[in-house]
Amino acid sequence: MIRLLSQLQSQESYRRFVYDDATGHEIVPGYTVQGNPTIGYGRNLIAQGISEEEARVLLERDVARAWHEVREHLPWAESQLSVVRFAVLVNMTFNLGIQGLLGFHEMLQALQQGDYAGAADAMVQSLWYQQTGERARTLVEQMRSNRWPALPRTTAL
Repeated sequence: MIRLLSQLQSQESYRRFVYDDATGHEIVPGYTVQGNPTIGYGRNLIAQGISEEEARVLLERDVARAWHEVREHLPWAESQLSVVRFAVLVNMTFNLGIQGLLGFHEMLQALQQGDYAGAADAMVQSLWYQQTGERARTLVEQMRSNRWPALPRTTAL
C-alpha cells in the first residue's frame, strides 16, 4: 500500500487548488471546464466528491485557521471577550475572511469598549446582515445575549 501511495503521489502531483483534469489549468471564476474539477492528488470532485468525515476534517482545520487569524489581527479580542462572543468573530471570519471581518469598524470599536449591544447594532446595520439571513440573525443574538444558540439536533457535532 505504501508503494502504491508513493507511486500515485508521484504520478498525480499535489494540486492545492481545483483544476481542470483535461487541461491542467486552475479553475477560476469564468473558466469553462473541459474535463472534471479535480484537487489534491487527482480527486475528481464530480465523481468522488468528499465524504462527511473529510468535510469535518476540513471544517475543523478551517475553523482553527479562522480562530488563529482573529487572534493575530485582533490580539485584544480573545482575552477581552467571552468565548461565546469571540466565536462570533471566528464565525464571521470563516464566512467573510479576516479582511471582511476587519471591515466591521463600528462593531469592533464597540467590542473594544465592552458595548455588546452597540456591536450587535452595528452588525444589524451592515450589508452582510441583509445578505446573510438566519446566520446573521443568530450571530447578532449570540453577541447580544452572550449565549450559544440552540442547534438543531441533526447538525449538532
